[in-house]
Amino acid sequence: QEWLQTVWRFLSDQVKNMLKVRMKEKVEDMEKERKNENPDSACRKAALLSNKEEKQEITVLFEPLKDWSILPAKEVKSLGGKQPQTNNILVPLKLGKCILEFRIQDQTKQCLCNILRELGLPELNRQALESTYMVSSSRIARKFVATLDEPTTVLEALNQQMKRLCMKGKLKHEKAKSILTYFNDNVENLRTPEHIEILKRLPLHETIHGSLIEIAGQTAIVLPPLIPSDGIGAVEKCSRVAFLKKMFTLQKLHDFMGCKPISPVDVYCDVIFQYFHKIKKQGKINHLNYIRNDLLPKLPKQDKEGHREKLISGLSNLEFLPKVKSHSYGKVSSFYDPRVPVFKVMLSPEVFPPKPFDEPEWLDFLCDIGL
Repeated sequence: QEWLQTVWRFLSDQVKNMLKVRMKEKVEDMEKERKNENPDSACRKAALLSNKEEKQEITVLFEPLKDWSILPAKEVKSLGGKQPQTNNILVPLKLGKCILEFRIQDQTKQCLCNILRELGLPELNRQALESTYMVSSSRIARKFVATLDEPTTVLEALNQQMKRLCMKGKLKHEKAKSILTYFNDNVENLRTPEHIEILKRLPLHETIHGSLIEIAGQTAIVLPPLIPSDGIGAVEKCSRVAFLKKMFTLQKLHDFMGCKPISPVDVYCDVIFQYFHKIKKQGKINHLNYIRNDLLPKLPKQDKEGHREKLISGLSNLEFLPKVKSHSYGKVSSFYDPRVPVFKVMLSPEVFPPKPFDEPEWLDFLCDIGL
């Protein structure tokens, strides 16, 4: 630690000298522009380097040291129910963005820091740098690590951590949502396709059936909230489509990642109906109950967008009515309405809808779609 502090004391002095020179040069440039041989205090104040300019200058100065492992960090490892183990490590400057600065005044952000700690992200070890003389060293080291003020650096820290360790299953739903909400609130700072890919690889996206998954390499859609979750897991596996739970606090983030919301009619006709045979019997009934009682009645008969027609067409071609003899499923058009007396007399029982589809409310629905 003494050697490390000596190195950073030297580097701190070099930064101070460099910044003085840069400020002097900036003042001289302003003097020339204003043709003023005696610049006033306002001129000197304006010559102060911004945080961005200061960071750029320090980065250039430290370029020859980028491979040096001189960034002190603490890494907390969980030992399966035992007391967590804290390891002190040194990280190269060029990998500084995999380290997080957790010292935050804002209590809301502090809660987020605690959640990120649970993922095992290395934390800047300021104690290894700070002393009566060394406060400036810690401030300089902070320029090389990830901070909550820069969402892109936090995303990069998570990306590096995913390369080292599996993050799946480490967080509960609310904590996973807190991390995604942070990125949602700062989505304007995330601009590149690479940012989108890293976000998709985070195993923090909640599906409609309650799992936390990554959505890289598959289509992700935001499912309308009232659609039953029965059998959705089986549909996801077959279709390579992830059905995300709709959350208003994540709407901007979902849009940024291309996870567009989809209408209930489209999700049934374009995805769920294709894999309806993978859903268990009671799950099928729950979905059909939702369509019968909620979805179809709300679609106007004079539907300009064609949603009602599309849904009825999809249901008409769907094999969901159990065939008693063959133990298979058939389309509605393969069955007859038992309320028609002549059918009741002339036809055998197996051509009528079985229970519970023989009840009046079901028969009315089945007639609408081809019985």
